[in-house]
Amino acid sequence: MRLSRKFLWSVSTVIVLTLAAGSLAWAKLEKADTNSGIEKPVTDNRDYQWLQLDNGLTILVVSDPNVETAAAVMNVATGSWANPDDRPGLAHFLEHMLFLGTEKYPDADEFSEFISGNGGSQNAMTMAENTIYFFDINADQFQPALDRFAQFFTAPLFNEEYVERERNAVDAEFHTGLLDDNRRYFDALRESVSPNHPASKFTVGSLDTLKPEGLRQDLINFYQQHYSADRMSLVIYGPAPVQQSAQLARELFSLVPQHRTEDTGPTLPYFTDAQLPLQLNVKAIKQTHKLTLSFPVPGPKTDLNTRAPFFISWLLNRDTKGSLSDVLKSRGLIESLGVNFADNRDDPTLFNVNIQLTPLGLKQTDQVINLVFDEIQLIRDQQVKPWLYEEMQKLQDLRFRFQESYQPVSYAMSLSNNLKYYPETQVLSGPYRFGEFNENAIQQWLQYLKPEQMALSLMTPDIKTTRESSYYKTPYSLTKISDERIKRWNDPSIDPDLANPEPNAFIPANLNVLPGTNPTSTLYEFAPDLYVDEPGQTLWFMQSNKFNTPKVDLRARLQNAWFSANVSNQIKTLLYLELVKDSLLDIADEASLAGLGYKLWQEQQGVVIRVYGYNDKLPLFVDNIINELVTLKIRPDRFEALKAELLRKFDNQKKERLLNQLYLQVYDLIDPNFLTSEEIIPELKKLTPKDLEVVREQFNGKTKLLDLIHGNMTESQAINLSNRIAANFKTVATETNADEVIKLNNETSYLNVDSDESDSAIMIYYQGEDSGYRDLAMFMLLNQLLQNQFFTQLRTEKQLGYAVYTRNLNFEKVPGLAFVIQSPETDPGLLQLHIEKFLNEAPQWLQKLSEDEFNKNKQGLISNLTEPDKNLLEAGTRYWHNLHYHNYNFNEQRRIAREMNAITLDGVLKFMEISILNDNAKRLIVYHIGKGHEQDYKQHRVIHAGEKIIRSTEGFQKGKATFSFTDGKL
Repeated sequence: MRLSRKFLWSVSTVIVLTLAAGSLAWAKLEKADTNSGIEKPVTDNRDYQWLQLDNGLTILVVSDPNVETAAAVMNVATGSWANPDDRPGLAHFLEHMLFLGTEKYPDADEFSEFISGNGGSQNAMTMAENTIYFFDINADQFQPALDRFAQFFTAPLFNEEYVERERNAVDAEFHTGLLDDNRRYFDALRESVSPNHPASKFTVGSLDTLKPEGLRQDLINFYQQHYSADRMSLVIYGPAPVQQSAQLARELFSLVPQHRTEDTGPTLPYFTDAQLPLQLNVKAIKQTHKLTLSFPVPGPKTDLNTRAPFFISWLLNRDTKGSLSDVLKSRGLIESLGVNFADNRDDPTLFNVNIQLTPLGLKQTDQVINLVFDEIQLIRDQQVKPWLYEEMQKLQDLRFRFQESYQPVSYAMSLSNNLKYYPETQVLSGPYRFGEFNENAIQQWLQYLKPEQMALSLMTPDIKTTRESSYYKTPYSLTKISDERIKRWNDPSIDPDLANPEPNAFIPANLNVLPGTNPTSTLYEFAPDLYVDEPGQTLWFMQSNKFNTPKVDLRARLQNAWFSANVSNQIKTLLYLELVKDSLLDIADEASLAGLGYKLWQEQQGVVIRVYGYNDKLPLFVDNIINELVTLKIRPDRFEALKAELLRKFDNQKKERLLNQLYLQVYDLIDPNFLTSEEIIPELKKLTPKDLEVVREQFNGKTKLLDLIHGNMTESQAINLSNRIAANFKTVATETNADEVIKLNNETSYLNVDSDESDSAIMIYYQGEDSGYRDLAMFMLLNQLLQNQFFTQLRTEKQLGYAVYTRNLNFEKVPGLAFVIQSPETDPGLLQLHIEKFLNEAPQWLQKLSEDEFNKNKQGLISNLTEPDKNLLEAGTRYWHNLHYHNYNFNEQRRIAREMNAITLDGVLKFMEISILNDNAKRLIVYHIGKGHEQDYKQHRVIHAGEKIIRSTEGFQKGKATFSFTDGKL
């Protein structure tokens, strides 16, 4: 993956088990786009057009007049598995190189500068069989952006200078994962699969695998062989009409060459028959005990009609009473269980059962595996039933029917994958479609899940190993599983605690969308109103049918100063809430399957509950959550299990990736309420079940209730629901603790972070003077103006490392800006000098910006700030944020946008001179000296008068003033 100029700009792709709807239900649940015939959800008012160019490139155009951002995603059906044997990492290297100049736009940074300068983001990722390129941008600049993007696939330069430089970037990316347990595990797994399967190839690349001799020509050969138009799927998303976008796509992408390449997907299974059954033991760095049972299966695309593998995984994934997960957790053997497989693959794949073991489960691994096969036997004998299949269909019908809108680039990415696997009319509905119930097909698939056909892997720190993987130096061992163990797991008897699922009580019956109560207006945006205002209870509510969905978003904060009064109380509350969530697992899983979700968390003001989903059964779900919160029975066995899980989680913080460790240190220094693992672990170790009873007493004591409800609910229903919640508590006016942020002094302070990482890293954080909207706008704009050049100069040109970026780093409403670099070669002293040189020179090139360039940067940010909410969840998050800061006009983003609109380039330069370049700027530098960099650091470290060395968090914070937010209000 190639880091974009924005900090870790990423797309969260939610992989839902694509358990789709039955044919009889679809007449009710889908509607067709009147122009294209594409089946789409009833909530979807977007227009679609599918087309295929003469060169074979498939395109889907999406028109959404309500967005101000446009996006494009190109999915190329080739990836790391296509790497030549003598060039591991070449596909990933090619992904990097496509961004660095084309014949029409030869400047290596032209594309990234254009995207960034118009409020956009861009990135790419290389996977096993696909490489995905994507960007988004302010919609009025989409056409020139798409022109630049199209050149990647038409006429890239592969400039010799950047071929050499980008080798270092790929190598730096490789080095960032050397202590990452997931990458280390997959390196061992890579050496365990059949050597004839492409999964045995090293995918990332390094200086050793990408040697310069002949590299450019190999790159060109690979591009010409695999980047063929008929292997590409393009999705365009924006406000323009589909006909206009389709014509633009034809003009720009018709010249993409077609080489008529053959599909390079593997036809062999991951493991040969002679290898199975096998066990792979992998030594972990973190305290983790991960068990994976992998079964070679055919590509599920061959079974898209019956969806047999999806039905099986749906049953195995359940967390309801008597399920596999429930029984294993109740015995203290596991922390989590999940099933995954490559759902749309044509070629053989793996069906994986992933289990996080407890220490007790690690000692009883064979018993855990035995229960997995008991559950598979139970499914085989008793759960292949039409009613269960039909329930699954109904739930997937609901998912499709009431899909919600998300960020354009996220949606476009999911559709780019669908284009490869589904016919034109089913490009939206395909993943949700099901055929008729077919018991034979399901039983046939269950035959693949047998002990003798299993590859078992176990990753834990204390395990005997006999080998070391080639690239990540992962200690591992590989052995055959004995016949005795296989025989034991094949025992047909079933554990009596495993039970069949009951019908889901949370499936909604009433899906009517209420008519709106507010008139439609283009001049005024309606927001929640205050409906209850009592000393102990406040309700903000808005009925909304804006998103045409029968759903409600509810947030309730139980305000009580006790929960965060001290470290001990915070830890007790933390563990208590984990026990509440644990006790709700079966109910929450059932509700989740029926489209209801919840979150429960702790903050400085109290405890927050968020419930979201279909309004019909939402009050019933809320009742279950509140009841568990106030009446929890603290089971000693679950107490010990969850306490151990939290201890492991916080102990592993010390082994986080290097940059994550730097961020944790900055949070510890700036946020007085932030708890470190060093503070948490001793308190957590002391706790007994008796200690948590005081938390339950607080929930039964004096509490102030703040509710925010909006969506498909009437005023009277919302008031009743709020009163229903309040009835569980003694609601009175109560004090809350203030959110605080340390005010940095007008000086530079340094903290050296100890870590086992071999790379060096640095983060330079600048803090704003106040929490006003102008400072927030100014720091956002400054980041926007600097981020691309920072990446270009220090990563692309100077090759200081893979992770090189700027980002806004705000604490509460206190704005800040961070400059970050991780480097395998350069010490933090020299990195600091590079950053400071960049900042000192920045005003010179900023002054050369034209008024048009400056305004485009501003307008991109303003568009992002003022873009309408995509869904009920986005709107709820915005409303809640404004409530937290007592902004009852719910217009913070618009106020920031208004301030930004008034900023001039001279204003930016003056602000930068005062807040960044001034010797007295509020500055915090957190760094790590990599292995072998100590002498270089001593040579490059420049100590200035007045700089402070941080010896401890307490010493740093002592005597410093704070920004103090009482219930969110400064």
